[in-house]
Amino acid sequence: TPTSDNAIPTVHIDGATLEGGGQIIRQSTALSAILGQPIAIHNIRANRKTPGLAAQHLAGVRLVSTMSESLIGGDSLRSTEIALTPPPRSEGKQVGKEEKSAKADVGTAGSITLLVQSSLPVAVMSGSSWKLDLKGGTDVGMSPAWNYLTDVTLPTLRKHLGIQVEATCHRRGYYPKGGGHVSLSIEPVKELPGINLVDFGKIAKVTGRVTSSGLPEGVPERIRRSAVDAVEATLKKLGYGQSVSVDVTIHHDAKAFGSGGSIVLVAETETGCYLGGSA
Repeated sequence: TPTSDNAIPTVHIDGATLEGGGQIIRQSTALSAILGQPIAIHNIRANRKTPGLAAQHLAGVRLVSTMSESLIGGDSLRSTEIALTPPPRSEGKQVGKEEKSAKADVGTAGSITLLVQSSLPVAVMSGSSWKLDLKGGTDVGMSPAWNYLTDVTLPTLRKHLGIQVEATCHRRGYYPKGGGHVSLSIEPVKELPGINLVDFGKIAKVTGRVTSSGLPEGVPERIRRSAVDAVEATLKKLGYGQSVSVDVTIHHDAKAFGSGGSIVLVAETETGCYLGGSA
């Protein structure tokens, strides 16, 4: 609700829309911060077994609030309503050399890559360079694995939108302990170009990595072999034959909090698209 004639009206968002999950929160808060648009979200995660803000969503909302210097209300665990009031958008914002930093710790195995989904757009459009220090789960279920971010998302953003991000994983963290630690250095852009990714083109190569932290001997190789067999069979069905190289490697990461693993597969096309999946 506006407090004066000059106040920007609040946009009210139903968190139960469509899937009714956390993606509404991540996209809405990021756009709110970028556009200087106050929002109020109700029925948060109404379609989930346990509605309301989980630890990962709460950490993400607070991170966006900190980065954008927004006022926030309702930011508590299991809250089903939040309000975010960012400062008014500055027209003609200059991209400067100022460097800012922010930290977020989910405190559980909540996904770090989902934190990035809401904080990265805010950093890119802020006019300042950012260093983010994030803790939580790097390779956990119901979210992209860390190497999906580094091997699919970031190359796509760099190639097609000119977004420059350096991402470093200091320690992997798996379910249920979490404890992962990463950092990102993000450069701002003045404006984003339009892109067209409708025509993916033909697959040029397929790469992948199996990451293993404390898994029993032989398990990473079985995962790698199964992935290669499945990819080669799929390529054959699609008519590629032996023309596409398939290279899936194993990376043993001892600097992990707990034991676990992940696999990321990336198909790079002739038009520069990166099509990926992770588990």
